[in-house]
Amino acid sequence: MVDPRFFVAAAFALAAYQDFRCREVADWTWVPAVGYLAFAAGQPYIIDAVAAFAFLAIASAILYTKMGFGQADAIALPLLALDTSILAPAYTIIFSTIPLAADTVYHLIKYGGLEETMTADRALDGPWIPKAIEYADGKIEELPRTVEKALEKVKKYSGRNDVIVHCTYGTPLVGYLGIGYILKLLLQTLAPGLLPLA
Repeated sequence: MVDPRFFVAAAFALAAYQDFRCREVADWTWVPAVGYLAFAAGQPYIIDAVAAFAFLAIASAILYTKMGFGQADAIALPLLALDTSILAPAYTIIFSTIPLAADTVYHLIKYGGLEETMTADRALDGPWIPKAIEYADGKIEELPRTVEKALEKVKKYSGRNDVIVHCTYGTPLVGYLGIGYILKLLLQTLAPGLLPLA
């Protein structure tokens, strides 16, 4: 029988590639994860997986609306729960955190911080999360918390030099979650027993 987790891994691989390449993840990227439901139906772990998925989906919705999580991040987080053990997402998070921390430290060293001001065009072309727009008269307008809405607002100022955009560095979270999920799945498949309780 096909391991249903490989459908989730395929979605994460596509998402990671897009996140690292252009920092945007297309909605169709997550379609392969639907295969998990088809192949996991009737398995003893499906109830735990669905319960964990629902819990993380609620947490993701809160993070998306209240804390500025990206849409792809909010979709990726609940997918971590689609596994054979309720504790398996912990390994994915551990394996994701190491490269994520290294990326953040690298950015801190290279640029001297995680916040910068820049033109609208530069804010749209890179790993930046726009937080505010500063106009020529010194007025500062806070941007919406959700990344997609903030970028929409900044696009209106593309090509203009009369505004600057205050940004924070946006780590490619989906990319690192993808690496963590795939690494955990490979270890579970190739070296069963290496990850206890997974």
